Order: sequence, then structure tokens, then C-alpha cells
Amino acid sequence: MNLKLKLLLVLFGSLSNSMVVAAQNNRDFDKRHNQCLDAISENTENAYEDALRWKDDGGGYRAEHCVAMALFGLERTFLAAKRLEKLGDDDYLPDKLRTDFYEQAADFYIISDKANHAYKLTSRVIELYPQNIDIRISRARAYVKLGRYDYSEKELDNVIALSPNHAAAFRYRADTKLRQNNLNGALSDIETSLELDPESIETALLRGEIREAIRLTNK
Repeated sequence: MNLKLKLLLVLFGSLSNSMVVAAQNNRDFDKRHNQCLDAISENTENAYEDALRWKDDGGGYRAEHCVAMALFGLERTFLAAKRLEKLGDDDYLPDKLRTDFYEQAADFYIISDKANHAYKLTSRVIELYPQNIDIRISRARAYVKLGRYDYSEKELDNVIALSPNHAAAFRYRADTKLRQNNLNGALSDIETSLELDPESIETALLRGEIREAIRLTNK
């Protein structure tokens, strides 16, 4: 065996060992992350303090995420959203993680009545990830909170064009049409949503609202 091949085999062996160690470390971190999230429902204050300590000890983005979720549990939703947005801005994280954090941040902004923050965030993220369905839905929800129902409907048109079988998108669009008194359009969308996801309680409840609105209109 020549020297070059020996060196390549040694290097490959070293890389393989490093990959095994890295994979084990990731599993350990994932396990602790799940434990941290589970602890929030048991004792939120303690979970928050533990997450902060873990962050200071080098827990990375998982610890940061747990801190944010604990803040949400403590009803400090706006601060949680800001932390999640900052996590999404980390260029070193995979795109899927970043968009997940952005989506959570947008949801928390909406919950904390900061829909304009959600709109600005989702608009910025859509420029980076124009095909991301979840971010577009979050922007549509922000539009609703801002009273811009026509913009929400157009956003959901885009979502359905990208993903024609997205049950939630049809449900959200049905809601925007209901808010604009387009009752027939709302009924059509909600029926489509139920066909795609017959088990959805939210969709069934919204269909009830739409049918009641139609009944009162035709009374």
C-alpha cells in the first residue's frame, strides 16, 4: 500500500470517528433539548433558569430555543418572539431550522398583538425563502390581525398556487372571505379544506360559523 493511500485511510478513519462523536453529541443535545421543553409545563420558572444556565454552558441554539419557549410559558411572549427571530438570523444554522424559528417568532408576535412586527418579519423572510409555505401563511395571518383581509386572501392565493392540497391554507382563506362577507367563496373554501383534512376540529367549527352567516343572510 502506497503512502498516499495510507494517509487517505488514516484521514478517513479520523473523519469517521469525528462524525460518530458529533452524531452522539447531537443526540445528547437533542435529548437535553426535549427534556428542557418538557420541564416548561412542569415548572416554568425553574425551566427558564435551567435553560439560561445551559445557554451559558454552551447549549447553543437548542438552549436558546428553550429559553424562548420558557419565556412564552411565562407569558413574556414578545420577548420570546424577539429571541426566536434572532435565532432565525443565525446564518450558521440550516435553512429549515431558520425558517422554523422565524415561523414561531411570527406566531408569537401575532399572539402578543404585535402583528406589524410579524408582517415585517415574514416579508423579510419571504424575500429569502419565497417558496416557504409556512412563512407565507404567517404573513397572511398577520394581515388579518392588521385588518388587511384582501391582502391576506391574496397571500393565501399564492400559498394554494404553491401547494394546491394545503388544507390549512383553504381554511385560512375561507376565514378571510367570511370577514369580507364573501359567504359563497368562504363556504367553497371551507368544504375543500374539510375534504383535505376531515378530522380538523377548527375547520368544522369555521364551517359552522359560515353556514350560520349564510342562514342569517337568507333569513
